[in-house]
Amino acid sequence: MDRGARRRSAQQSGRVLDATFAYNEALSQSGWASPMAYFSTLGITFARHVPSGAHVNSMRAIADGHADIAGIDALTWAMLGTHDPVLEHLRIIGETAPTPGLPYITAAGNDAEALARALEAAIGDLAPEDRESLHLKGLVQIPDADYLTVPMPPVPNAA
Repeated sequence: MDRGARRRSAQQSGRVLDATFAYNEALSQSGWASPMAYFSTLGITFARHVPSGAHVNSMRAIADGHADIAGIDALTWAMLGTHDPVLEHLRIIGETAPTPGLPYITAAGNDAEALARALEAAIGDLAPEDRESLHLKGLVQIPDADYLTVPMPPVPNAA
């Protein structure tokens, strides 16, 4: 799930907002593809796009007035909410449909099932307060195809 955050109202000119959209990177499902799909269904595009390199950098760009809006994944929002005052300057204006979180991957030839079991055991061995702090509940096996349900839009022209 992505959460959009915006510091000030953008001026709408037709369906192109006179606003700057900050995105962590153009290969990000949560910071780029999912928000662009969401706004596309609304017929909205942005006048400017600026790559930030990380969700937290997108959030800071909004708080500092260098961007107007960004797509931030729900986990980043939740974790920074307890550790970073940047959220004091932001607000949620909408939410996209849920999408899978980041996958754990390994090199071809490694025993992925054994690694998954070890990771599940390690998560299970954490103290409850550590699991809560890290927002870890366990592992979910998600088919590869589920990661491709939101197509990657073309790379934007940066501002």
